[in-house]
Amino acid sequence: MNKIHISPAEFVSMTYDIFLQIKVDKQNFKSVVSIANGGIPLGEKLSEMLHLPYTSLKISTYDEANFKVYCSPIVEGDAPSDYFLLVDDIVDSGHTIKYLSEKLEILQGKNFKLASLHWVKENENHVRPDYFANTKEKGDWITYYWEEKKTV
Repeated sequence: MNKIHISPAEFVSMTYDIFLQIKVDKQNFKSVVSIANGGIPLGEKLSEMLHLPYTSLKISTYDEANFKVYCSPIVEGDAPSDYFLLVDDIVDSGHTIKYLSEKLEILQGKNFKLASLHWVKENENHVRPDYFANTKEKGDWITYYWEEKKTV
């Protein structure tokens, strides 16, 4: 297993790579929706860069049988638009994206594209982000700078 640490500078570079992919693709997203917690830094930054409204959803997944879903409070005006960019840090197993797109009522019937910093090609659900910065191997362990423990 490789341990990979993503520094703030690497994050900025990866975010810019994804931003350029979106611009080349000429999509007309109406909003950015991130999956908390990991997708928040990327979602906030892409929202700024694309000049789009932003919101987040929180979902925790442990395995196929133990999904725990916590949606951040969404009021009518914050619900995802009909065409939005869904953002997460890593598409690993694909369970989270599959669950959200199939089960979460506020996303049903909506069109979206997916962006992530990392993607595991051999995920069980065959989920491939539309935009991503890097691939990772199934056994790799990635930590992002915002996950570091703060010391006082």
